Amino acid sequence: DAENLHHIRRVLRTTGEPTINVSQGNGQVLTCTLSIHDLIEKVSDEVYSFPRSIRVSLIQPGIKRKNLEFLVQKVTEIGVDSLSFIASSYQNFPVESTDKLLKIAENACVQSKNPWLPDLQKIKGDLLSFSYKPDTLYIWGDPDEEFGIEKISSADLQSFSEVCFINGCEGGWSPAEVEFLKNRFRSVRLSDNVLRTETAAVVAVSYLKNLIRDL
Repeated sequence: DAENLHHIRRVLRTTGEPTINVSQGNGQVLTCTLSIHDLIEKVSDEVYSFPRSIRVSLIQPGIKRKNLEFLVQKVTEIGVDSLSFIASSYQNFPVESTDKLLKIAENACVQSKNPWLPDLQKIKGDLLSFSYKPDTLYIWGDPDEEFGIEKISSADLQSFSEVCFINGCEGGWSPAEVEFLKNRFRSVRLSDNVLRTETAAVVAVSYLKNLIRDL
């Protein structure tokens, strides 16, 4: 589209007929050239695939729009596979639509050359009523937890097809939500300091993506 063309021609300052990688966000890449008339032409029919063994996902309550857009951009650049928006008791900024967020994710894929476009979805209900998957390892950030996220090892992930970090909102979790999380999921401390919610998402997703590379 016009925005991607602007990025190639103006931001990257390409001239002539540059070689570009084209992807539909499904982990597959096709090598093409961009003609002087700005038409995409295939170099060959060979498709390069970038499979993923374990998915990394993020569950996120609503936060301020600007902060949420930053969060989506950064975790997409890092390589999150899915981002689900859920209601929580203390959130002040519910997510009404994912349309603009999807466009932000698409642009982040282009900027970072990430061939995987994350799934973005709104979850019906709240944290206490969400249906969780048995083949997923769920972890959440608890500032009072003794053990840091580094205690999650690659061995912990081998029996799961997905690992999901449940992130908090600016107002934190309600006492009922904290009890729910502690009784069902694995808690970790992300830092000795109190992190903004968008910072916590970046820290958690970064660690988990690097951990999966060791498998």
